Amino acid sequence: MSDDGRPGRRRFLGALAGGLAGVGLLNGVASGADAAGDDRAAAGSDGVGATATTHTEWPMFGQNAVHRGATNDQGPVDGVRIGWRTDHVAATAPALKDNRLAFGTDDGIVAVSDQDGEGDWTFETETPVSGCPAFYDGDVFAGTEGGTVYAVDTRSAEQSWAVTVEGAPVAPSITTSIGDSEVHVGTDAGFLYEFDPIRGRTNWEYEVGEAVSTAVAASRDTETAYAVTESGTVHGVDIETGRERWTATVPGSVGGSVAIKGNFLYVGTDAGTVYGLDSRNGDTRWTYGVDGAVSATPSFESRRAYVATEAGSLYAVGDQDGEEIWRVDVGSPVRSAPAVGDAAVYVPTTAGEVVAFDGQGNELWRARLGVGTPSLAVSDTVYAVGDGVTAIAEGDATTVATETPTPTATPTATATQTATPTATPAVTDTATATATPTVAETAAPAATPTATPTATLTATPTVTPTATPTATATATPTGGGDGQSDDGSAATTTSGDGSLPVWTALAGVGGLAALGLRRTGDDGPDGDA
Repeated sequence: MSDDGRPGRRRFLGALAGGLAGVGLLNGVASGADAAGDDRAAAGSDGVGATATTHTEWPMFGQNAVHRGATNDQGPVDGVRIGWRTDHVAATAPALKDNRLAFGTDDGIVAVSDQDGEGDWTFETETPVSGCPAFYDGDVFAGTEGGTVYAVDTRSAEQSWAVTVEGAPVAPSITTSIGDSEVHVGTDAGFLYEFDPIRGRTNWEYEVGEAVSTAVAASRDTETAYAVTESGTVHGVDIETGRERWTATVPGSVGGSVAIKGNFLYVGTDAGTVYGLDSRNGDTRWTYGVDGAVSATPSFESRRAYVATEAGSLYAVGDQDGEEIWRVDVGSPVRSAPAVGDAAVYVPTTAGEVVAFDGQGNELWRARLGVGTPSLAVSDTVYAVGDGVTAIAEGDATTVATETPTPTATPTATATQTATPTATPAVTDTATATATPTVAETAAPAATPTATPTATLTATPTVTPTATPTATATATPTGGGDGQSDDGSAATTTSGDGSLPVWTALAGVGGLAALGLRRTGDDGPDGDA
C-alpha cells in the first residue's frame, strides 16, 4: 500500500506519497511550528514524543495539514496484542475522529468503531475511493477514481454534497485546514483548485503544468499551499489568492508528499536524497543522502525528522540541519509513512509488519499482520489498514501475529451517492515543466484571472536554488456572484438541498491531491493543529 493508502498500482501514477488517492481533513492550517518545536524539544530532546499539545485523533492523511505524521497520544510501547481485526480490504489509509475509523474501499467509504471494528456505516460510491478520507466539522470527505469528491455527514451517512470533475482518478489525500473553509484539490490534469467545503464552490484555480501526484500540504505560518509533482517540482501557492509564490525542483522523482515544519519543508526522492527546503522561498537549507529511494512522506516531532527508505532503513535526522542522529534496519522496504507517538515511532513495511522503535532507535515490538503494506493512524492504539483492518493495542508480547480475520460486521446504515453532473472544462494553457538536474527555485509574479503564462522551470549549474525570471503558472480566481468561470462555463455540485453553483470549470482532471481548510485566526503551531 502506498503512502496515502493506495495499493502498489498507484506507483505508476506517481501517487505513492499521498498522491492520487486520499482525503485529509484538519481543523485549520497549522501554524507556529518553530515555537512548537522548541517547546517539544524543551520537554524532551532525546527522542520520540515531548509534543506541545495533545492529539487524540488522526483526522486526515499525515494527521494534520502540514503532514506532521505525529501525535502526543501514548500508543503501545513496551508490548502489544492484537485488539481486534476485520477482513475489510481497505484501499486507502485510515482517518480517526470521534471514535470512528474511516477508510476507503473499492465500493465506497466505510466507518467502523475504533473500539471493536464493528460496522457503523458504509457510503457507496460508483468508483473506488482514491485516497485517505478526512474528517471536518461533522462531515467526512473522500475522492474517487471516477473524479468525484464527496462530503458525507458522519452521523447520518447521507451525502452533504458532491463535485465531479471530468477525467481520471481523483488524486490522493485531500488535505483540509481550518479557517475560511477551503479545500485544495490537485489533479492529474495539472491544476490546483480551491473549493468551499460547505457547498463545493470554487474560489480559484492554479495551473501547475503537470500532474499533481501527492497530497497537498498547507501552512498558516507561510500562508502557502504546497503541491508536488512526480518529476520533483514543488509549487508554493498563496492560499488566499491562488497565485504562485515560488517553485523549486529537486533532482529525482518524488513519490511521497512534503512535510512542513515552520520555515522548513522536507521532501525525499527516489535518488536517495532528503531535502530540507526553506518553506518560504524554496531555497535549499540542507540535503542528506540515504541508502535507498524515499517513497514515503517524512514525519517529524521534537527536533527530529524521520525518513524511511525502500532499502529498509529508518533514519532520525536533525530537522534544522539534516545531520544523522541514528539509523536502524527495519528488515523490509518501507513505502508508507512512519507514524510518531509520544514514546515510539511506528514503521509499516512491505512485508505486512508494523515495527516500533524508541527514541534511541531500539526496537520495542513487531506485529506481523500478513501480506501488503499497511497505512497507519495512531492514538492510544495503532490502527493498521491494508489487507484487513487491525487494532494493535498495549499488551505484553514483543512479537505478535494476526490470526484468521473475523467476519466483517454488517454496517448499520448504507447510503448511496447522488449522481453529480460533470463540470465543464475550462480553456487554460498548460504550463510546460523542463527537467533539471539541480534544485532550482523560481520567484513568481502575481497571476491574473484573464491570462495563463507558460511556466518553464530553468536548470541552473548549482545545487542551491537560484531565482530566475521564469514566467509562472497562473492562478485563476473564480470568485464572484454569478456562478460562472471566466469563459462562462459552470461546474455543478449536488447536495441534499439540490443543485448548487460551483465557481470554476475543471479541465481534464485526473487525480485529486488535497483538501485544505484554513482559519484566519491562529489555531496553534504546525504539528499541533
